[in-house]
Amino acid sequence: MKWAIPQIRKLAKPFSIEYDFDLEEYASNNDDIISVNKCHVTGQCFETSYDEYLFDLNIDLELVMVCSVSLLEVLVPINFDTQIRFSYNDDDSSDDYLITKDTINLDEAVLSEIVLNIPLKVVKEGYEDVFSGEEEVEEEINPGLQALKDLYGGEAE
Repeated sequence: MKWAIPQIRKLAKPFSIEYDFDLEEYASNNDDIISVNKCHVTGQCFETSYDEYLFDLNIDLELVMVCSVSLLEVLVPINFDTQIRFSYNDDDSSDDYLITKDTINLDEAVLSEIVLNIPLKVVKEGYEDVFSGEEEVEEEINPGLQALKDLYGGEAE
């Protein structure tokens, strides 16, 4: 969703936002994501100062990803709240998105926030135990070091 700054100046603040965001192009370029079932963005836009806009958003999406253990498909629901600020201020120390060409492109900012919230690894239900426990391994003490262990009262660590 894009807005021209003159257009956004005319709107009464805060105003509500609700739209569906198409992530299929991103999913086709990512090996771990098979498909995106839906992505719904809702929220409000506030003007914090002249030509500085804060978007308070809720992003709700469903991804189909590859299980890290079984390589089967896993439905991954993701729902999070975020705040995105746009301004003309070109300050490297702030997290603001820069307004360029007098337009606000909310899609790029939303995509960045989604990428930050996608899990790196998903495991299908029933396969969690593969990583949960460590096998108990009995340590064999080197006979040459047994005397040293005995000398320190059994604590060889």
